[in-house]
Amino acid sequence: MFNILYTELLKLKRSKMLGLILIGAILPVLMNVLICKTNKNMSFQWDGYLKNTIIITLLVMAVALFALVTGFIFSREYSEKTINNMFTYPVERAKLLGAKLVIMFIVILSTFLLTYVLSIASGFLFKHGPLTKECALKYLTLYLKESIMQFALVPIAAFLSLISKNVISSIGLGLSAAFINLFVANSDKYIVVFPWSVPAAFGVSNLGFNMEQLSYNKGVISLTTIFIVSLIAMFVYAYRSDVNC
Repeated sequence: MFNILYTELLKLKRSKMLGLILIGAILPVLMNVLICKTNKNMSFQWDGYLKNTIIITLLVMAVALFALVTGFIFSREYSEKTINNMFTYPVERAKLLGAKLVIMFIVILSTFLLTYVLSIASGFLFKHGPLTKECALKYLTLYLKESIMQFALVPIAAFLSLISKNVISSIGLGLSAAFINLFVANSDKYIVVFPWSVPAAFGVSNLGFNMEQLSYNKGVISLTTIFIVSLIAMFVYAYRSDVNC
């Protein structure tokens, strides 16, 4: 299993996707810096600054970026016409798909941690007060929780990329989900029903926004359902499908 993971990491390292991941981690921070720089009347507060960065990340950037990366990782062998060669190796398909899922979790976790570190580092560009340990730990914990929730959305993008045998379907999914997020973000009713907005819903509620009517049970059910159903569908399709390109 370790060799499979190492191989997948090498594939990712040698691709252009690594640069896009870095851009995805940096862009929310840059956007937040520009917002603060252009708003001359805004006084800098660590909590508000870190809050803005994670909201930008959750509502738009993470959804589209991780869908794109998932599509690339799961469909690369199809697009490069190497899928038949890969499945001739004495390794179960479940292990190959499992390794790709692990790589995606590493990508998500690394991206969020990089965004977290950069958001704190960029805060020192402004005239600031002390960054408390409680504030830093609150956002670190939130980024870790969000990594798990974003990972729950990976199997559906992986499933679509396996069916289409290219990255286009997962890109369409990510962009569509990000677009819809912008409309449901202010709705207490729909933000916990639409799976791709559930991580943002939990994020904003943990950041003190006034969304007392949020149904956390609905959010958990929505996210868990799409994770389990798409995960099963992905493995079933991978085992039963014809892999000829």
